[in-house]
Amino acid sequence: MKEQFHHLFPPTEAEFRSMWENGIFSFDANVLLSIYRYSEETSKALLSFIMQADKVRLPHQFALEFMRNRAKVIVAEANKYQAAYHALEKIEQGCRPKSEHPHLSAPAQEAIALIKEELSTSRKQMEGLISNDDYVNSLHEAISEKIGQEPSESELSKLHVQAADRFRTSIPPGFADAKTKAPPECYGDYVAWAQLINIAATEKRDLIFVTDDAKADWWRIESGRTIGPRPELLLEFKKLSGQRVWFYPSDRFLSSAETYLKAQFGEKVIEEVEARVAQEREEEEAKRAKPDVPRLDSSSEDKHSPSIIDKTKTTPDYKGT
Repeated sequence: MKEQFHHLFPPTEAEFRSMWENGIFSFDANVLLSIYRYSEETSKALLSFIMQADKVRLPHQFALEFMRNRAKVIVAEANKYQAAYHALEKIEQGCRPKSEHPHLSAPAQEAIALIKEELSTSRKQMEGLISNDDYVNSLHEAISEKIGQEPSESELSKLHVQAADRFRTSIPPGFADAKTKAPPECYGDYVAWAQLINIAATEKRDLIFVTDDAKADWWRIESGRTIGPRPELLLEFKKLSGQRVWFYPSDRFLSSAETYLKAQFGEKVIEEVEARVAQEREEEEAKRAKPDVPRLDSSSEDKHSPSIIDKTKTTPDYKGT
């Protein structure tokens, strides 16, 4: 039965270990962009792992999306520092009259001044990444030769046509983006998927795909719960590449890397990534949450799948990597 319906069964522990030891890794653009959202310690830890992992491969589409969106993410993060700065200014202004409450002690006022100074410095450092980005420079040095070849206009046009055909009948991945993005931008996930398939087929190696995209066109959702990768994607990947694929959100990828690769990230790094991934996942799953779905105990969760939170095939023509 498992041979006929392998896409409906998760890999065995031995198969997972083989994928980690012999397979290749690929990171969605949203994972790479999160480097700008984490603390400096966590960003450096993730970047160091990516740089040292000789098994990393990146589809051209993900590299393109990363470069297109990095400035937008940097500005958004800088704006958060600015918002916090203004919030502290309002607190100061509300406490300035010395003849009425509330009164702030001198140490409290000094503490606010120090926090404002740190926020201002951090904002300037973040904005400085737009023109002088050590992160992107390090990524370039580490994986520039591991980025797939850019598709020709003809190849890209064929992929866009295939994506449009698939979206009409909600064939994953990417159809969820059609609700919020216009063509051809909404076809990005499918283009990347086709490129991932070709990477695995060319290298004849299983692939571990790391993504923090929690939408239902990547993940199997049952009664509002994220169970694992969509079975039809596992089946398509195997049929077209001859290899297996498995998806991990960032937090589960890091914890599994510690298990299978003896990587060391530290508790603080893991907790920060878990918190961000959980927040993004909750926001996405809240859109489809059902009030009658009970919360599951965390002990029931599969370490290879996202944390469970309540709430006619078209063959890719692109042959490059």
